[in-house]
Amino acid sequence: MANIVWTTITGAKISVEGVGAATDVLDTTASSTAGMNLSGLDGFAVYVEADSGQTITTAISLRAYAQDPYSGRWARAPDWDISNTSGVTGIRSQYMAGFSVDSPAGRVGYEPSAGAVSSGSLHIRIIATGGKGELV
Repeated sequence: MANIVWTTITGAKISVEGVGAATDVLDTTASSTAGMNLSGLDGFAVYVEADSGQTITTAISLRAYAQDPYSGRWARAPDWDISNTSGVTGIRSQYMAGFSVDSPAGRVGYEPSAGAVSSGSLHIRIIATGGKGELV
């Protein structure tokens, strides 16, 4: 297993994309670069995608983690877990779920807990929304 690599989505201020194998994990030692910063956000949405020309071959489920903004330590956040029981397969991209942010501080990150793609990497996009639903 390796760590999912997180980068800011081109053109976004806060929204991020994590890329790795469907067996990769969230790097909970990377306190300032893993996942997405929640500071000042109203909510976020999560999407998954296979590489170009590839498809999701089994239902993807994601395990959530939240980072304590004071200690920098990561903890499991099961309320934000996404269990894809619909089993949508044979497509490249899928919307997973959207969440409100009750305490807009710290970070949120995901790692796959189930699922596979036909070949290549799995992309996890966490799309940030601010007041009035604007993308950030």
